[in-house]
Formats: sequence, C-alpha cells, structure tokens
Amino acid sequence: GRLHRQTVQLQDENNGDQGLHWGIEAIPQTLQERMNATLSATQIALPPEDAEDGWTTEWHDECANWFAEASEALIAGHLLVVDYALEAHRYYSAQRREGTLMAYRNQRASNNVLVDAGKQDLTAHLCLETMVHQATTNGWTLEGQCRQGEALLALGLAERFSSLQQLAGHQLAEVLQRREALLRLVDPACLGEFRWLSFLRFNPLFPNSGTGERSQFLQEPSDISATMPGRL
Repeated sequence: GRLHRQTVQLQDENNGDQGLHWGIEAIPQTLQERMNATLSATQIALPPEDAEDGWTTEWHDECANWFAEASEALIAGHLLVVDYALEAHRYYSAQRREGTLMAYRNQRASNNVLVDAGKQDLTAHLCLETMVHQATTNGWTLEGQCRQGEALLALGLAERFSSLQQLAGHQLAEVLQRREALLRLVDPACLGEFRWLSFLRFNPLFPNSGTGERSQFLQEPSDISATMPGRL
C-alpha cells in the first residue's frame, strides 16, 4: 500500500455547528525523504507487508529536532527519556491498525481523539528504534534502556518494600496503601511498561563526561555497591 498523511479538518455539521474530522493528503516530499532515511537506517518496513487498507500509525518527525535542541542545551551529561515506547515490530505491526494515539479525560481512555477538543489529553507512544536513531544522529549516545520495573528495583524498590515491614501494626492501612502505590509503579498493566532510556552527550572539553560509573538504574541490583552511591 501507499502511505498518506492524516490531517484534521474543520467541517460543517448537519446541526449548523462545526466539528473536527479526519482527512488525508500526500506526504510532503521533504518529510518523505526524512522518513526514507530513517526507515533505511533502522531497516523498518512501512507500511508492513500484511497491512490492510486504512491501517494507521504515527511518525515522530519532530523527535529529531527535539534531540537536536537538547544537545545544544547540554554541553555534556545525561539525558533520561521515559515513555511507553515499543519496539518497531510491535509499533508498526499490521495488527496495531489504529496506532497508539489515545485521548484521556478524568482518568478514562478513549479512541475518539477529535471530540471535546481542548478538554482531553492526547498521547501516543514512541518507537524505540526510530527514537534511538534520531538521538544518535543529533549528538547523543545510547547508554542503555530498560523497563521501569527493572529500573526501580535497581534504584532500591525492594528495600522500600522491606521498610514497610518496620511500620507499626496500627499502621496497616498506610502499609497497604504504600504497597499498592509501589506495585502500580512496576505492574506491567499499570506503569511498569514505561521504558527508561539513558542517552549520553560527550564533549572533548570535558574528558570525564563519558567515563565513570554506569547509571545506577541500568545496573543489576546485585552489582550496586552499598558504599558507592550510583547515579540516576
């Protein structure tokens, strides 16, 4: 199939009001060239071979500019990106025919992102491979990535759970509340599927910017020294 760019159009409704509706247009040549360069570098097929007509996804073209601006703002150091990111084979799967764009309002999710304009939060996931490519072509080096559950365990989540046992018996309600809050952070059905990606920016004027201990959240918990505090 052939890709088109989806647009949002303001149209007249039967009741005399105006509403937002989807439209399509040809992909601008400059955007298509940037897409082709990224797809070639990451070896991603878009659209996937078995995609049906109407298959929809997202393309994060502005991520490249975001990483470029971030590299200009930071002479040397770390950049932490946290997102519900997916591998390309999951993100651009033919089975994910509606993409990842969602609307949230009052803690409720909806696929109808065009209703109640300005009253809903809109969000979409990122693709790991394209994000890493856009970062590395704009001055960043990927230090590593992991899921939030792994990161929090490396940062001492197990010790937090253990400390709950020290609370007095009459604080049972508080213990259960804290335990539930901690579990939500690592539960894959809640927040545990967040991806943490650490990018580094090196600068020859700061020879130590690329050396030192690996970010603590990327270490195995057993490898973290109790006497040498790690870095986020």
